[in-house]
Amino acid sequence: MKKLIICFIFSLIFLFSSAIPAFCVIYTPDSIDAKAALLVNLDNGAVVTEKNVDLHMAPASITKIVTAIVVIENCDDLEKVVTVQEEALRLLEGTNSSTAGLRVGEELTVRQLLYCLLTYSANDAANILAMEMSGDVKTFVAGMNAFVTALGCQDTHFVNPSGLDAEGHYTTARDLYTIYAYCLRNSLFADIVGTKVYELPADNKNDEARELRNTNSLFNEGIPDYYFEYARTGKTGTTDAAGRCLISTASYDGYNYLCVILGGEMKDYDDDGVDENMAYIETKRLYKWAFDNLRLRQVADPNIAVGKIPVELGRRVDSVLFGPGESVSALVPAGVNAQSVLIEPGPDTPDTVMAPLHKGDVIGTASILYAGEPIAEVPIVVMEDVERSWFRYVGFVAVRFVKDPVVQLFLLVVLCILTPLFILLFVVFPGARKRRRRSAVKMVDVKELMRQKGEPVDAPEELGDRPVRKAKKQKEKKPDKDRKNGEPAKDAADVNEDPGQTPSAEKEAKADRRGEKRRKAAAGEEKKETPKQKDKKDRKADKKEKPDRDGDAGKDGKDEDPPAEKRSAKRTEKRKKRAVKPEAGNAEPEGEEALPEQQKTEPQAPASEGFFFDEEKLSDGSEKPETDEEKISGGSEKPDAEKETAKPDPAQDAPEEAGETE
Repeated sequence: MKKLIICFIFSLIFLFSSAIPAFCVIYTPDSIDAKAALLVNLDNGAVVTEKNVDLHMAPASITKIVTAIVVIENCDDLEKVVTVQEEALRLLEGTNSSTAGLRVGEELTVRQLLYCLLTYSANDAANILAMEMSGDVKTFVAGMNAFVTALGCQDTHFVNPSGLDAEGHYTTARDLYTIYAYCLRNSLFADIVGTKVYELPADNKNDEARELRNTNSLFNEGIPDYYFEYARTGKTGTTDAAGRCLISTASYDGYNYLCVILGGEMKDYDDDGVDENMAYIETKRLYKWAFDNLRLRQVADPNIAVGKIPVELGRRVDSVLFGPGESVSALVPAGVNAQSVLIEPGPDTPDTVMAPLHKGDVIGTASILYAGEPIAEVPIVVMEDVERSWFRYVGFVAVRFVKDPVVQLFLLVVLCILTPLFILLFVVFPGARKRRRRSAVKMVDVKELMRQKGEPVDAPEELGDRPVRKAKKQKEKKPDKDRKNGEPAKDAADVNEDPGQTPSAEKEAKADRRGEKRRKAAAGEEKKETPKQKDKKDRKADKKEKPDRDGDAGKDGKDEDPPAEKRSAKRTEKRKKRAVKPEAGNAEPEGEEALPEQQKTEPQAPASEGFFFDEEKLSDGSEKPETDEEKISGGSEKPDAEKETAKPDPAQDAPEEAGETE
């Protein structure tokens, strides 16, 4: 049994080498008078013709080729003497089997038994060898089935080693080709099946040698209808269920063929009144047709292009030539060459190729067709170099990157994260900041604030409720210098009446100063006018006093001022009501310490009366009336030191024009 296992291992090595190739050409010279037939060229494995090659058929004595190869590959000594057992002969009783006339107790070598098995198709030799190798026939047959399975034969199963008809004993023409092609690689097997006559020497039971003629009538010159001079090997088989069967090989003019015929009949083929074995007739006819009509020709030349294929990302190239990658020869009818066949790209060949490409790069496979049938396969390659366009390549990579589902998912996640951040940074936070700024603005009643500070509240009606921005704390900054006179800017306490609050920004400080100016204007405080301003006011007053040029009275009997004088008077009233802007960076001075000496001594009328005191009235020594600021501050006076340090107003040294101020 160990020898059988070793045989199975070795048989796996030749599993695919003996199988029928996928590419083939099928020719049918005429209808084949047999149930199954197959003709294969052994030089390139091309199938010439076939019929029902996968039909399950009884193989008859062709089964013995498997029996012989299993014995040959598992027997260590072919010269070993084997004694014929009675049990081996008893198994054949009543089967009408073909035997070599072996007797119980007869001694023969394994080699002699193999010749009896294959040349004379002896069933007794098959049972004797099976029992010698495995101990019993059943175990040996199991080894036979394992062997054919290892060869890849899925449609073959044996029940006995001799080929007698039995249920479950079958094979196919395709599997027999695979098995026989494998067996012919063994030189002993090839010699035995190619022997026309074998002489069995004398032994312990026979005093004379016996002649064993091969049952293959292709070797028999005495039967002209069957004899074929180019036949080289063969094995026959005949049973009621199998019919006439024959597997053989033939060679001529460098061509080698293998033919399988199963299910032949006995028929009067040539109308001579005698029935012929159609297995021999069809085998001989197929061989002759193949030798007379078929030739092995080059059907693919690697130097000849067979088509063009589009190129992507090519530099100044949109397509490239392609052709067969190697020289291929196929069995075709005489007169056919490479120009008579068609090379068709297979399904594995792409519709386009991508640069860069180099001459000889394989891009797929192609089938070589003759008369619409495939006769060979060949790899196809590009036949020139193609450079890549980097500009196209960058665009291609970018598009492929964006179309990647993983990248698209990543971009979607990033978008979902960035969108809320954008809304927070540019919509929510700025809106909240604006709302906080609005909440810092407080509507304050200016009159109520003036009452709390003890200031007069006889302010114009339009100074009602005004928004006053809350002062916010700020870090202390170095005092800025006045832009005009270079003096340091006033402290925040001078700008804002409430020293506890400091302006948070320059805009808030300006707003406070404007409010202070309005308050002072309402209280009657006015900035000292320069001589030039006084002169301008005098001229305007003179214009108002002049009568109407035409002396005409108004409709109500009173003189009307000229339109220009009316406008001037209105502007003067508005000017009185508007607060005077302080210099940039300085707050409005309060009380006497901020006024020049001359203005300190001048009596001032309340702003509500609309006039100023005349300077001449002050020259008679009368006391200056109490100002509104002194009333607000409680009549307190500044120290003398401050009065002495007050700078004189240069405007006081300039001469003043006489006249009343408005």
